[in-house]
Amino acid sequence: MGSQKDEEAWRIASYMVERTRSTLIEGDFDDYADSFTYPHVIITTEKTIKIEDLDDMKRLYDNIRVSYEKMGLTHASRQCLAAAFGVNGILQVTHVNHLMSGTRRLNEPIPVYSNLVEGVDGNWRIFKAEYAIDKKLPFGAALEVGQNSNPLRFIENAKN
Repeated sequence: MGSQKDEEAWRIASYMVERTRSTLIEGDFDDYADSFTYPHVIITTEKTIKIEDLDDMKRLYDNIRVSYEKMGLTHASRQCLAAAFGVNGILQVTHVNHLMSGTRRLNEPIPVYSNLVEGVDGNWRIFKAEYAIDKKLPFGAALEVGQNSNPLRFIENAKN
């Protein structure tokens, strides 16, 4: 049996993992954008990107949705694997994204490691996320130039 703190970490993580999935799939940009701090840092196997503001997040959001549409995504699920409070109250979360078109898996599950912080309003938000993904996959492609919007800002040689 886990501690009350472990259960709280799991509850928050599960909520945030589902919130970002559902708001992305259902087209609710406002709730999606409210799930993150600004600036927000995204790290992939190829680059680090800094989302400075809502305009940057909107470009990313639109790019992801276009990528999902192009690949024929019909549903997505996310499986929370781990959640624990770390140093300074940061919530560390690991989950896996599963992307499907009907009964066909669109790609291998995508592992994600996120750091969340509690805001002054009491709501938890993601401030950094690391994706084990490259530009050939939907989220990675959404970070590339030429999806449907302006490119996002890259942070040169930043990995933390």
